Amino acid sequence: MTERINPIQMLTWNHLNVNEAGKEFKLAVVPEGGFGKADITITKEAGASAAVTYGEIPSVCGQTISGVGELFDEYVKKNANCVYSLVADGDDGMVREDLRLTKDAQAAVVLCGIHAKAGSKVSLMQVLRSDEDVEGLAASLTQIYAEKGSEVRLIQVSLAGDKSRRWNGLAIDEEADAHVDVIRVELGAETSAVGSRSRLTGDNSDYSIHTVYFVDGKRFADFNDTAEFYGKETHSEIHATGVLAASAHKVLRETVDFKRGSVHAVGHEGEDVVMFGDEVVNKTTPLILCGEEWVEGQHAATTTQLDERMLYYLESRGLSPAEAKRIMIDAKICPVTDLIPDESIRDEIAANVGRRLDLIDEFNV
Repeated sequence: MTERINPIQMLTWNHLNVNEAGKEFKLAVVPEGGFGKADITITKEAGASAAVTYGEIPSVCGQTISGVGELFDEYVKKNANCVYSLVADGDDGMVREDLRLTKDAQAAVVLCGIHAKAGSKVSLMQVLRSDEDVEGLAASLTQIYAEKGSEVRLIQVSLAGDKSRRWNGLAIDEEADAHVDVIRVELGAETSAVGSRSRLTGDNSDYSIHTVYFVDGKRFADFNDTAEFYGKETHSEIHATGVLAASAHKVLRETVDFKRGSVHAVGHEGEDVVMFGDEVVNKTTPLILCGEEWVEGQHAATTTQLDERMLYYLESRGLSPAEAKRIMIDAKICPVTDLIPDESIRDEIAANVGRRLDLIDEFNV
């Protein structure tokens, strides 16, 4: 078993320090007697037909190692203080996981399995929060198996406090004509190691993951997302939009891996980053691996400051510099966050982003 966190699919030069997450993301030592009880609530909203079971994971789940890596997966399986699964065999409906780190429940190690049976639809929203000043840890592993023609929608929102540590792994297997769509919002936590891996084994299967992140202060964030193509005419979109400020440190790896036989597969990956400050460390590693000739792979990465001409235009229309900059940040983030169906969650995200922007010197006018 490898002891690496967020390992890259193909090693590059060690001096670049992108082959795996750094020592800041080392897994927490398990206390004697385990982590105790997690403060977690699972609810089914109106219309949700998926069956919720506690204490076990469907056998079809977990065939793929998550993007965070084998060590992390085994850590969660061994030490989870909450295990639950969803089995979908009908129409769409939202199931919600609300997880909170508190003084009395400072650790949450959660193993979740989703089995979408043929032709079914299921949605799960996972929200992580923490009480102020709690030095907690949250380690979550979500394993998805999507049968033929099924649709799975996963929304992950981290609003953890700045003193907490977070690991979040995602492992996905898709049969023919299946579709898995992931929206991931990472705000908060002192350190965040986040990684996904999707195996598109069935013909015409489809996978998309859209990430929004805001890393500020002296926080560390590390992302590792991979799509592996096996079936014919498969499709994947991996995209991230982020804001970095102060002395933030961020590494992002995005990989599309075309296996032999994945004829006419299409894989796109991209990132758009806005940076504030000269001490930000930003590393982006897009990777395309080709074991098949008849495929299409594209990658792009954009790193910018805010457009001064646009700022001037907005200010000339009566907006303050702070208001103008917030509008421009919202224009990048909101296309993803607006896809979250819960208005109260969108409001929490907006408030969190606004608070972080207020901490940036450029916004203090």
